[in-house]
Amino acid sequence: MRLALRWRITLAFSAILAVVFLGLDAYLHAAILRAGEEAMAQSLLAEVRLAARILPPPPWSSGPDLQELVNDLDQRSNARITLIDSEGVVLADSREQPEVMENHADRPERLQALGQGWGRAKRHSDTLHIDMLYVALALPDTGQPPVVLRVAKPLTAVHAASRSLRQAVLITLAFALVLTWVASYLLAGALTAPVMALVRVAQRVDRGDTDARAEDIHDPELGELAKVFNAALDRLATLVNYSQRESRYYATILEQMTDAVVIVDQHGKVQFVNPAFSRLFGVQEKEAEGRSPEQVTLNYDLSSLLLRAVEQKAVQRDEVRLIQPEGRILAAVVSPLVSEAGTAIGAIGLLRDVSDLRRLDEVRREFVANASHELRTPAAGIKALAEALQVGAFHDQEKGPRFVEQIVEAADRLTSILDDMLTLTRVERGQELFNTTWLSAPEALREAVNQVLPAAQAKNVQVGVEAVEGARVYADPGGLQTILINLLDNAVKYTPEGGSVSVTGRGVPGGYEISVADTGIGIPPEHQARIFERFYRVDKARDRATGGTGLGLSIVKHTAEAHGGKVSVRSTPGAGSTFTVFLPNPPTAA
Repeated sequence: MRLALRWRITLAFSAILAVVFLGLDAYLHAAILRAGEEAMAQSLLAEVRLAARILPPPPWSSGPDLQELVNDLDQRSNARITLIDSEGVVLADSREQPEVMENHADRPERLQALGQGWGRAKRHSDTLHIDMLYVALALPDTGQPPVVLRVAKPLTAVHAASRSLRQAVLITLAFALVLTWVASYLLAGALTAPVMALVRVAQRVDRGDTDARAEDIHDPELGELAKVFNAALDRLATLVNYSQRESRYYATILEQMTDAVVIVDQHGKVQFVNPAFSRLFGVQEKEAEGRSPEQVTLNYDLSSLLLRAVEQKAVQRDEVRLIQPEGRILAAVVSPLVSEAGTAIGAIGLLRDVSDLRRLDEVRREFVANASHELRTPAAGIKALAEALQVGAFHDQEKGPRFVEQIVEAADRLTSILDDMLTLTRVERGQELFNTTWLSAPEALREAVNQVLPAAQAKNVQVGVEAVEGARVYADPGGLQTILINLLDNAVKYTPEGGSVSVTGRGVPGGYEISVADTGIGIPPEHQARIFERFYRVDKARDRATGGTGLGLSIVKHTAEAHGGKVSVRSTPGAGSTFTVFLPNPPTAA
């Protein structure tokens, strides 16, 4: 977490003051130590020369007398006295037993004294465990190398003086720091107050308050900054309002679009998908962001189109076939997104689901082929029979009447096909007007059964009706009969002799449900999804033998849908079929 500006200024001044005082402390500490050591060295030099006058001249012999003499000198001068012979052996020492002391031949103060007459050294005494200052004086020995007289005192007094000075410096530093903190804090507050005012305005803008503006500042430089800042905020507010308005427009357009939209960056990573894309591929927008299109859609072709548009900086068009989450055909148009510098920064793909169009094209082509075939068959029969009559069969007492009867049957079939086609067309286009009202369900079911009863009796097929008396269904009378008669007619046609057909009506939540069940030949599972298509036949030869037009179930489906309902089928080959029609209650019904 960064400190505020006024605190950084305060700390900067305090740090500078602390560095100055600490530097001064280090300098004074070193200077005092040097001066103290120099003064002590000169004092010890005087003492060692005085001791040399008091001691007997060399050579010295180690013994109690010599030891007593150095002890006496120690008591007078309060300094450690050490006598060292020409070989570095300690002959006497006022603070330690000479025999336990190591050889002093390599002591720096002794070596310096032998070379220059006297020497000095500072070190930690391993014997006394304190810092000592040693001063040694070389004394000539008759016929022998010089012996050395050494005087030493601890540096405790020098260190104590240094500590006292350091304490004084640190106390002064503490007072100075307090004064500096107070002064710099107040000064920094006065300097940073206008800046903090601008910061608070910027924070309000960051929270979305585009109306926030800085107040007038009397400081010349910061006052000019505040004016520029306010002018920038005015322009920013205008741009933000324009951008928000444009964003709402584009967001609404993208949300309402039925076409799927996907945007990728220059690396092919998904940056945006609209709700239509999410619904099409079954993925949430947050889940898609940052992933490759192939990971999101499980489709290589779409991913390839997007990447190709980025690489080639050209519009790509193609059809994309989906397998997951369901089979779909998409017409894809991918356009590159190019920056002002001319570099590709991504691509936007527009995907239109044309599966239904392709399916409708296929159904239309199949319908034209089937309709042509269905109409050609009776027309060709009529022409052939008429030509036979024309060439002489008309005068044949046996064939003539039979040919005329067949022509009438073919014409009736042709008329029936055309009537069903016209009925289906009117229902699909909404031209068939339905006057929906409340009807007695049992009466409507019995009326439809009476229409097909002669055909059922001719095949010895039992037809039963089951419905609660007083039950009502909301439907158009003619439309309901069209649905029932077509279903019953099919049930009777495809039920073998001795079979049965049952019509069941029952009220269900939201409407009325009618089921027509038979014990006929049934429908194979692979045909059940298509039996409501125009002219679709499970067994074409059998269907034509029964005289069906191939449009009855399609009429049932579209009539039910025109009522706001639906039709479904359950069937097992060899065990019969059950067609169920649901007709909803009116929206205002309780």
